[in-house]
Amino acid sequence: MLSLYEASYHSIEGEEELDEAGKIAMEHLICLDRSLLCPQLVEEIDHALEIPLHWRMLRIHTRWFIDAYGRRENFNPTLLELAKLDFNIVQSIYKTELQEMSMWWKNLGLACTELNFIRDRLVENYFWAVGFTFQPEFGISRKAITKIISLVATIDDIYDVYGALDELELFTNVVENLQRQLKSLWLLLPETIKKIAQEEKYIHRRDKLKEEVRYLIGQQHDLIKQLELQDAMRRLGLDYHFNSEIKNLLNSISSSKQNIEDLILNNNLHGSALLFRLLREHGINNAPILRVDALTSCFKKVRENFQLNHQHNIKEIISLYEASYLAVEGEEVLDEMRDFAVEYLSHLDRSLLSQELTEEIDHALELPLHWRLSRLHTRWYIDAYGKQENVNPVLLELAKLDFNIVPSIYTIELKEMSRWWRNIGLVSDEINFSRDRLVENFSLAVGETFQPKFWRCRKAITKINCFIALIDDIYDVYGTLDELKIFTNAIEDDLKLFGIIRWNIATAQQLPDPMKICLAALFSTMNNISSSFSIEKELDALLYLKRMEEIPRGEKANSVQCYMKEKDVSESIARDYTRHLVRNFWKKLNGELIEFSTSIGSFKEGILGVPRTAQFLYQNGDGYAIDDGKIRDQIFYMIIEPIPL
Repeated sequence: MLSLYEASYHSIEGEEELDEAGKIAMEHLICLDRSLLCPQLVEEIDHALEIPLHWRMLRIHTRWFIDAYGRRENFNPTLLELAKLDFNIVQSIYKTELQEMSMWWKNLGLACTELNFIRDRLVENYFWAVGFTFQPEFGISRKAITKIISLVATIDDIYDVYGALDELELFTNVVENLQRQLKSLWLLLPETIKKIAQEEKYIHRRDKLKEEVRYLIGQQHDLIKQLELQDAMRRLGLDYHFNSEIKNLLNSISSSKQNIEDLILNNNLHGSALLFRLLREHGINNAPILRVDALTSCFKKVRENFQLNHQHNIKEIISLYEASYLAVEGEEVLDEMRDFAVEYLSHLDRSLLSQELTEEIDHALELPLHWRLSRLHTRWYIDAYGKQENVNPVLLELAKLDFNIVPSIYTIELKEMSRWWRNIGLVSDEINFSRDRLVENFSLAVGETFQPKFWRCRKAITKINCFIALIDDIYDVYGTLDELKIFTNAIEDDLKLFGIIRWNIATAQQLPDPMKICLAALFSTMNNISSSFSIEKELDALLYLKRMEEIPRGEKANSVQCYMKEKDVSESIARDYTRHLVRNFWKKLNGELIEFSTSIGSFKEGILGVPRTAQFLYQNGDGYAIDDGKIRDQIFYMIIEPIPL
């Protein structure tokens, strides 16, 4: 009867017999003697009679049914555990979205005492959105629905409890004019819906491919092919989806003495160097292959039989070259391997090599993988991987889909950053001396933390980068010496009280309006970032943010020019010395990452992203200050232009 009752609510017009069956089922269920039934069945009947399943909000019903299902005698424990875990995981996504909506509402300026007549119904409005689209992948739709409902409720309150008749007439005219302006946008709605549907189709396809790749990770038995698969996934930008699977596999490989001995006894330099690099990249520190002397022994044996321009030798040397950049302080033998690899690869006869191999060599020699901006390298490697003879079509399709899906998240974030930048008053004629580098600043944040889950970090980094550039421009091209002294003191003399930066208003009043606007926006933004991290992460970030703002002050000088002047040497010698400093920095950083690999977790990629981003910007001059279009072209290539599928 319960099943018949629930089925009857799926009737359509003309199915009167199904309506009649539903009424009979309802009467039967109502007239049952509850005293003869078990409590679980009584609860289920009452729940059904209250509202049929077909009319219920699915998310609320799921929460009720998880408890009810757990009380059944024949429940499946695996199914129940999965349901609980999934419910909690999805709930964490809702929590993040609701926090974002709360920030949007505050930044919009509607959460203030002047508008206290407006009902505070943000949570309820978001709840409505969850009712419409509860699936995790529909986050964009939920946020759009929440915003629309919130604004509709605000207008409703203006009409119901606030405005006078004359005021409402004026307000209505404004709204009607706005409606006319929005008609063109309304005509775009079908195309927008089509685009969202296409994106969701891609997401579902990506999820299916992820499961195929996850299966592939465990099925590959050949050691070298296993390592090459992990390397391809890392270069294709897919490893963040499979961190636990990859780390478990590498732990298993490295813990097998047989695997290590086979690589060394067979003088497999390619496999030894590849495993060495992968283990260090993933912070696995207890494997025998991590002993550099084992890699050295293999290298010396193989070098004796090297054949110039031999394709197999080239593959080994490229692997050795990339592995050498994971060196730490004291591993000078890896420097020797690097120098040998550079010399060998630089003097190959390109006319004897395939175009694909030539491109791979030139790409590696230009900048090692360990120093490259991950997202930009992934874009290049997707094209390069597609040209390989042994390409895995599943892996390639997944890489393309994932690369195209993730930028849709960046687009939303960049739009939000653009609104923030305008709303804080820094886009105006008064501040036209400042460089417009919002897109570049956001791209730097993507370079440091490209994974979708680090959206909050990207936004904070973007804001900080914007202010560093603005303050730099104030010192370089706008402020007089006296004004800059006051400006500097206003920042240095701020007070930290209960986690809030405050500045001396009386002192700041002596400054020109653009500098006052900058100070007000700076302190407001830093406080907001600090408060966000303090509440959610229990981290006091304010002092570190203040220190970052102090970085751009003072004279800037080219390090090469400084060394030339200080040591009275040629530009060539100064550049060699600068490269030496850069390599030493990377060695120190590599050592720190190995030492603290267990404690920094996913923050490791963010740490590596900082010097990689600097390398990206300054490899061929000051790519940030000089707007020659090259950096913007690469940004477009990296986060805007989709890959043809």
